[in-house]
Amino acid sequence: MNIKCGVIHNPSKYADPNYFRFFISSKSYKDFIKVIGSFHPRKKEIFLKRDAESS
Repeated sequence: MNIKCGVIHNPSKYADPNYFRFFISSKSYKDFIKVIGSFHPRKKEIFLKRDAESS
């Protein structure tokens, strides 16, 4: 896939030891949107807007 992302990390093991996340490099937004996307309502809107802006 060649999607550039950061290291998987736990932002707060005290709040939720089973919660992990990572970031997507802005260089890979377009590929991430097309290949993976998101079901998160707020993020889906952001992805759609960025995809439209880059086309």
